[in-house]
Amino acid sequence: MKICHITSVHQATDTKIYTKVVLGLHKAGVESILVAQNKPFQEAQPNTLLLAPPSGRLERLCFFRRKVALVALDAKPDIVHLHDPEMFTYVRFFQKKGIKVVLDWHEHFASQILTKHWIPRTLRRPISAIANYWCKRVCKQSDATITVTPQLATYLSFANPVLIRNYPSLREFPECIPEYNNRKNLVYVGMLSPQRGSREMAQAVSNIAHRSPITLTVAGPLDVEENADEMNRLAEPALIDFQGLVNRDQVGEVLRSANIGLCLFKDIRNHQIAYPTKIFEYMMWGIPVVMSPLDSLVDLFDDEVPGIFVDPNNVDEITNAIQWLLDNPKDAEKMGLFGQKLINEKFNWEHDFASLIDLYENII
Repeated sequence: MKICHITSVHQATDTKIYTKVVLGLHKAGVESILVAQNKPFQEAQPNTLLLAPPSGRLERLCFFRRKVALVALDAKPDIVHLHDPEMFTYVRFFQKKGIKVVLDWHEHFASQILTKHWIPRTLRRPISAIANYWCKRVCKQSDATITVTPQLATYLSFANPVLIRNYPSLREFPECIPEYNNRKNLVYVGMLSPQRGSREMAQAVSNIAHRSPITLTVAGPLDVEENADEMNRLAEPALIDFQGLVNRDQVGEVLRSANIGLCLFKDIRNHQIAYPTKIFEYMMWGIPVVMSPLDSLVDLFDDEVPGIFVDPNNVDEITNAIQWLLDNPKDAEKMGLFGQKLINEKFNWEHDFASLIDLYENII
């Protein structure tokens, strides 16, 4: 059985696609490769076929997708596992060659369109409606559908999706021991944008910094809608440490020295039905989380929360939650260790990985 994972959008170093799935399958004895754009540029990696990245979105949509599909076809897989909606148009292309097709819905594609800044605002709703219709049609053509949250599985229920949640892998950081200390070090991991609470985050840090020194480390890139200088202005007198795109070892180092993790996603549909993976990474390192009460998280944690839910639009509420955790380090440590316990017992990648292999075997 040979599996070919295909993405025209995600980076070749994507944690879920490459580290957890492709390398995980390889270690489990299942032949697997990844076809992706070589961005960020890297030397040849095991189990990858990397292509020169497109110059922009137009080239990617018009030419690069087909190039990716042809390279995957040359690999002669038994199954192609598609990770981007823009590649889902190649379902029939592969099936006509006798190849089974798995669609992986990382997010609610139709809702995601409503937040795309490069699409004129007046066109977003009609395009989203068309995408919603197309989603249902393409799912019925595929051989199997995967999704990452129960809420998204409900939306795709007509396709009988298999739930493979993007939880952290226990194998990646086998010794997650946080450095509990008196430092005041907040952390945010992943891409940061106004829709992910960047402005409120900076203002809350500023409020706290007027009382005592504090650091906010951002381990990830800024979205095109955000500006580092503007965030630092809002955060004064604190200074935000923007580390940009970092590798997984660097993420581990950042989390090891953090006191509190932040996830202040705004109330939009695509966020409400998603599991922000950064929250589970904070939990894995025993870090309490100040987070938005997304429907997916409220349902998941029920009454036992490894942190504090806050209104992501209320700077005072965010400030008070952070300050309370800083003022009560024993309670904060207790919350963090409870989150770590949840990861070790049930919210981990190994728990769902076996279901992925079963899926491949069943459709073969």
